[in-house]
Amino acid sequence: MKLNHFFNLKVIAIVALFLFIGIFPARQAHAVANGTLWGWGMNAFGNLGLGWASYGYDNVLGFSRDFVLSPTQVETATNWVSLSAGNYFVMAVKADGTLWGWGANYLGNLGLGDTVNRLSPTQVGTATNWRSVSSGDNFVLAIKTDGTLWAWGDNGVGQLGLGDTTNRWSPTQVGTGTNWASVSAGYSNTAAIKTDGTLWVWGDNVFGELGQGDTISRYYPTQVGIATNWASVSAMGQFTTIAIKTDGTLWSAGWNQWGQLGLGDTTAGPGTGRNWSLNQVPGTNWLNASLGDTYTMAMKNDGTLWVWGRVSIPFAVNCDVTGCYGETTSPTQVGVDTNWRSFAAYPYPTGVAAIKTDGTLWAWGSNWSGNLGLGDTISRNSPVQVGTGTNWGNVTVGIYGTMANTILPVSCAASTVSNCNLPLTTSGSSAGGSCGSGYAGSCNYLCTNGVWSLNSNSCTLSPTATLDALPSTIDSGQSSVLAWNSTNATSCTASGGFSTGGATSGSASTGALTSPQNYQVLCTGPGGSVNSNTAAVTVQVPTVTLGANPKRLQAGTNTQIAWSASQVRSCTVLGPGLSSTNLSGSQAVTIASQSTYVILCQTNGLPITKAVIVNVVPKFSEF
Repeated sequence: MKLNHFFNLKVIAIVALFLFIGIFPARQAHAVANGTLWGWGMNAFGNLGLGWASYGYDNVLGFSRDFVLSPTQVETATNWVSLSAGNYFVMAVKADGTLWGWGANYLGNLGLGDTVNRLSPTQVGTATNWRSVSSGDNFVLAIKTDGTLWAWGDNGVGQLGLGDTTNRWSPTQVGTGTNWASVSAGYSNTAAIKTDGTLWVWGDNVFGELGQGDTISRYYPTQVGIATNWASVSAMGQFTTIAIKTDGTLWSAGWNQWGQLGLGDTTAGPGTGRNWSLNQVPGTNWLNASLGDTYTMAMKNDGTLWVWGRVSIPFAVNCDVTGCYGETTSPTQVGVDTNWRSFAAYPYPTGVAAIKTDGTLWAWGSNWSGNLGLGDTISRNSPVQVGTGTNWGNVTVGIYGTMANTILPVSCAASTVSNCNLPLTTSGSSAGGSCGSGYAGSCNYLCTNGVWSLNSNSCTLSPTATLDALPSTIDSGQSSVLAWNSTNATSCTASGGFSTGGATSGSASTGALTSPQNYQVLCTGPGGSVNSNTAAVTVQVPTVTLGANPKRLQAGTNTQIAWSASQVRSCTVLGPGLSSTNLSGSQAVTIASQSTYVILCQTNGLPITKAVIVNVVPKFSEF
């Protein structure tokens, strides 16, 4: 297991977007303005991409020579789309779909096929279909526009998801899936969400951070439960995972020594196993969350900012070069402002950058490397505005892993997010989607520079409904049994002359029927969606006929007796010169005197009897 970050003096900085709209992650100091890339903070390994690297204290400056205290532009390109910084390195995607990396490369984490550091942005391969990238401690996960997932760098505990613990120096595809929606690389574990809303994890699991109910590491992507409504996930903290569902609930698993799971205590997994599975954090309407080593910060959709765990800014009355410390084990609001639009939390040392709805950028916390971008190395324990700009985009940062979003006004491609089918939409617009096959409800997402974010999603599994009549064919006067069943339904109603009593499954008698009857059951799901099914009962009405032709004749001549029966069990036909059990027939008989012929048929109800009389007329000579 890797050493705790408190024994490794890591330096962080800011990544932000200076444009009309956008969301960015990073760890070392980076900012983006109008599609341009900017950086500030520590640059000991060339991680700012400025083309140089230096280290050592300068007595004249009063701080290390590699510190960049104010935003400094990186090259002149204006088409940076997303970026994500790891442990002194950065990966980024341009608008043309190319992938770039720079900074420390000790474990091949830049994906360039070697372990040589780069001081300036260097293209990774020649592919032009990269969509997003997430940097972990010394490894990287990225998704292409075809939905495939790729990994490279450190793989000591299987965090690349390739089924082994062998490092990779170049992008290597993870499995064969083409439906990966988002991914978050952490300290030594990874979490990702597919387009069907399922959550998947792999890598280190020493504190149960994979949410599988145990502490066994996984070398392959492994699904967490069966839920299909996960919206976002962050694994960037140390030994912790936190995820948000489409219903706005927040869930956490893993290390909890400082209450960073937000569950109101510091109960650890070992001994109880409780934190080895995802547990719901109190509160609703959570929009996004970011993990530090020992704390968590999150924002609600009402613009409020919340924090819990150790290194909790609102409780930190003192700041020094190692950070600003406080502690709370439950979500606690940061101040009273309700106009926060996005935020970035540094895992270690502590530091926060956040953007308000008026486009201003604010920073506070540890600043010993100039990572707050305020022109000095003085730590702050309350928000201080960075410059005077009013068109900063969203900012999310963390030393060990942050998801990066676009910096240019890029349209969102038609895609499926958490069972919501979304159309091609321009940046800054909201789109109403349609629930996927087998789901019902409504959904709406906001497109921000090529990335979908949740407005609302009530897509739930559609209810099913079955209705059967047993038997489906009966004789008149008999009854049938109606049996109904449903799944994903809260209630069922009926029509046609029977009642379900609201039950989602059961049976009922039709009662005695004398004519055909149609029935329907209608089942309603939790989102108000409806499904129905029908059944018909056929009522068999027995018919019996008996006739003679002719009915009047002279003695010694023949008549034709004809009969037929349907929907009966059996029949007997009797009369002079005739005896038959056929259900239908015709027979000539010789009539000597007046004769009566009878047909008697048995049904499921009362027997049916019919008769015909054949009369003998006198001969003319008898008068």
